[in-house]
Amino acid sequence: SLFLMLLQGVAAQQIFGGDLLMTWREARVGMPMIAYFVAKDLAAYIEVTLSSAVFAAAYGYASGCQIPLHQLFAGAWAFVFAVFGLNYIFSIILSPGAAQMSAVVTSFLSFCTAGVYQPQLNEMAAMFDGRGWMVPALSPIRWLWGYYITAEMPGLTPLTRNGAASAMRSKGYDLAYLSSCKNSLAGMKEGSIVTLQQAWIQNRGWVCSPAPLLLLGILFRFLAGCCLLLYVSAQTSGWARFFAQSEMGAWKFAGHFFTL
Repeated sequence: SLFLMLLQGVAAQQIFGGDLLMTWREARVGMPMIAYFVAKDLAAYIEVTLSSAVFAAAYGYASGCQIPLHQLFAGAWAFVFAVFGLNYIFSIILSPGAAQMSAVVTSFLSFCTAGVYQPQLNEMAAMFDGRGWMVPALSPIRWLWGYYITAEMPGLTPLTRNGAASAMRSKGYDLAYLSSCKNSLAGMKEGSIVTLQQAWIQNRGWVCSPAPLLLLGILFRFLAGCCLLLYVSAQTSGWARFFAQSEMGAWKFAGHFFTL
């Protein structure tokens, strides 16, 4: 999942980062930026689908996991969908070099906060006065790993599940709550569990569907769309173009300020 996020993060930056000048030109002639953003995103779904299919086929063949192929593909597609949305933001607001470096840094941060190793999911949820759950909640790798673990468990023998019960509980996945995924996509049927922080502290880290990854991808795309609108508005601002043409250093600085 780490290498998939690295590769797809760099690939996603070609959607908007490669032709921001063309985006600026289209905005100046009256092209609606929301429609432009949605159209380019929809065109990228072909790449998202192909890369997800290749990953699901290779992982299912080489890993020896017990996850059905359709669940492997669904998780991979939602994961790449979220990664694309995150890197849209970087490609719009940063230079190409800085955007690629941000993709690398966020990929490793996402892996380190996924609860695969230390710190564990239930430990992070209790950090920062109970606000630490926000960090893994924004990690695409955490949701993909949790979804694949949840899909893997029903295919294991009772002996294997009993042997792994203590290790899974220490990571924030109590097998006693695995059955809750059968009747709920969220995996939380009790009314006392209303937040991710409460669920993860009680070792209910199971991910019953790719829906959290899809929601994360939609959130990232909303932020990327806002960044695109701000970028275009700044580039076409009369104040920015007026001050940027000034010979005085102070006014040039003001022009750069208006383009932020």
